[in-house]
Amino acid sequence: MCAALAAGAVWISVAVTTAVDAEGILPVLEQPVAAAAALAASIGAATTRSLPAGVRAGLLTAILAAPILFAVDLAGMLHLGTYALTDRYDVSAYPHSGYPDVASYLLSDRIGGDIATLVILPVTMLVLALLGAAAANGCAGAPPGTPQVRPLDQIPNGSGGRLLWNGQRWLA
Repeated sequence: MCAALAAGAVWISVAVTTAVDAEGILPVLEQPVAAAAALAASIGAATTRSLPAGVRAGLLTAILAAPILFAVDLAGMLHLGTYALTDRYDVSAYPHSGYPDVASYLLSDRIGGDIATLVILPVTMLVLALLGAAAANGCAGAPPGTPQVRPLDQIPNGSGGRLLWNGQRWLA
């Protein structure tokens, strides 16, 4: 939960300190901040040597961070003073869109993009959380008290000797 709130704080600070345009709040920072939040949450939780805990922490971060980004992005868009078509795609698509004015077209386009982000962002964050949790769980090592596993070529046999593997068969 803290990772999602930290990501939200970053997005809000970017929205407050930068100029708003029709593309939303600095689209370059949306995915990296979300990825960092998911990785931080999953790695932090997986250091407890529990892969499911790491994945759950990343999933919770993804579920909470996506709506925060949606709200921050739309709030920034609503504070846009003038609605103007700024790129060639919008200029050519607007006359055929059927919207009565440019503001309606831009808001609809932005909401559509944000809804797609609500679907795509949690999925990518969950994949990163799974990878981060697996990496942290693997780096944490075995828990204390876990029995050591001997290599197969040093298994003692019943007569007190050891069985050795020569690459083709076991030797006593």
